[in-house]
Amino acid sequence: MDNSDLFAVLRDVIHDLKQPLTAAKGYIEIVQFKGELNEDQLKYSEKAIAQLERMEADVNNLLEMAWLEADLPLNPDVVRLSHVIERAFEVTQYQAERAGITVKMGFDKRGDAVEGDQRRLIRVVQNLISNAIKYNRPDGNVAIMLESHPDHVILIVKDNGLGIPPQDMPFIFDRFYRSRRDELSRIEGNGLGLAITRGIVERHGGEINVQSELDQGSTFTVILPRKYNPQKRSAVNESLDGVDDDAQEPNDDPELDADAEGAE
Repeated sequence: MDNSDLFAVLRDVIHDLKQPLTAAKGYIEIVQFKGELNEDQLKYSEKAIAQLERMEADVNNLLEMAWLEADLPLNPDVVRLSHVIERAFEVTQYQAERAGITVKMGFDKRGDAVEGDQRRLIRVVQNLISNAIKYNRPDGNVAIMLESHPDHVILIVKDNGLGIPPQDMPFIFDRFYRSRRDELSRIEGNGLGLAITRGIVERHGGEINVQSELDQGSTFTVILPRKYNPQKRSAVNESLDGVDDDAQEPNDDPELDADAEGAE
C-alpha cells in the first residue's frame, strides 16, 4: 500500500469521525435556537459547542498532517485570494464574535490571483485568523491585508493580542510545540496549526514569517508566487528575491482605515 492509498484510508476514517461531531454540534445549535434556555444551560451549551469545534479542528489537522507526510500533490487552479480570505473568515466568524474580537479586511481585489490549491489555501488563512483570535485579548483586533506584486502576492494577518515570547519564536512552526508561558499554555490547542500552515505554504513554493512583540501582538506574513511550480514547492520563487522590505511590513496600527472593507 503506497502513501496515496494510506492517505485515502485515513481520509475515509476521518470523514466517519467528523459526521457525529457535526451532527452533535447541529443538534445543540437547534436547541439553542428553538429552546428557551436559562443562563446556565446557555453557558454549558456554548462550552459543548466549543469542545466539539476543537475536536473537529483536531481531526482536520490530523488529515492535513497526513497529507503533508504522504507528500501528495496539490490540486492547483487559478485562485482568487480575496475569495479565500472571505471563505476563511466565514469559518472563523463565530469564533471571533464569541471572543469579542473585531476582524477587519482591507484589500484591493484586483490582482489577487495565484495558482494554488484553493481548499488548502483556505486552511492557511483560517489557521492564521483562528490563532489571531485565540491569542488575543477581549475587544482585540485582527487585520487581514493583501498586497499585490507582479510575481507574487503577500497576505498579512496582524493582531494586537498577547504576542509571542522571544524564546518561543524559533519553534512556533514546529509540530506539537506549545509555549510554556502560563498565559499562553492555558489556551487550548494541539500545536499543529502553524506547522500545517507552513507546510502548505511551502508546498506552494511560498514562505511564511512572523514578527511579534510580547503583549503587543503578532504579524504573520505569507508570500505566495503567482505561478505554481512543483519543482520549487519547498522554496520561494526566485522572483521574490526582489521584494521590498516595506512591502512585507503592514501598517503598525491594527485598526484599518475607515474605508477598509470590514466585518465584525
